[in-house]
Amino acid sequence: MVEGAIDFGLTVNFPNKKNIDIARQKAIAFDKQTLLHLFIKQEFISHYKHWFMEMAEEVCWDIIELQFIEEQFSEYGVDIDFLQIKYDENDYPITTNRQIQSWYTKNSKKFTTLAEQLCDEIFFILFSNRKLLRKFNENNAANFTKFCFTQNQLTIKGTLKRQRIPKWVQKAVFHRDKGRCSFCSTDLTKIINIESTNNYDHIIPLDLFGINDPTNIQLLCETCNLDKLNRNTNVGTKYQEWFI
Repeated sequence: MVEGAIDFGLTVNFPNKKNIDIARQKAIAFDKQTLLHLFIKQEFISHYKHWFMEMAEEVCWDIIELQFIEEQFSEYGVDIDFLQIKYDENDYPITTNRQIQSWYTKNSKKFTTLAEQLCDEIFFILFSNRKLLRKFNENNAANFTKFCFTQNQLTIKGTLKRQRIPKWVQKAVFHRDKGRCSFCSTDLTKIINIESTNNYDHIIPLDLFGINDPTNIQLLCETCNLDKLNRNTNVGTKYQEWFI
């Protein structure tokens, strides 16, 4: 599941029409249920809907591994009468495509429940990877017009209006980045240097059609922040080593 989530983070699809209003609100102002949360749930649900509705024959022939999916429902305590493929005496599947599709339609809400259960765990992993977050927010910037923002939500230039970064976002980013500048690793905890100044930077600048989402924020020192400005979309690639 984690491996698939990382692939998703680099090749994410834009929200479907059902979720576009939710996505727009999350992009405008910081929300604890981030835009990445929305994408994780959407991709999970779309992925399995495609499997059971469009690839029912592969499911029927057991080309798709069902045991792993069933284990996920059990692991996260989602009660479901899971699909069982039936075979004749020659090991030929007698469960039909229509039966598989009907089973999924009946249990589609259970997949939504499982997606919600998995979401926080996947987000916890992805949020720590700034390179992946940059790719994610580059995707959002490339699809900026698809958010269908209204004029009063945009600047004269056509970019999103700047929002104050909430304290809860600052705290989360500070701890994620270990209190160090993402570029140069300057200590910003004020334990070593009391004059150090924290700067919370949009990974994809608003001027380059970035969004106001917690996933688009990183911690920089004042010098690196002034050097970056809005000219580029650099992301810090320095990470604290676990074993030194």
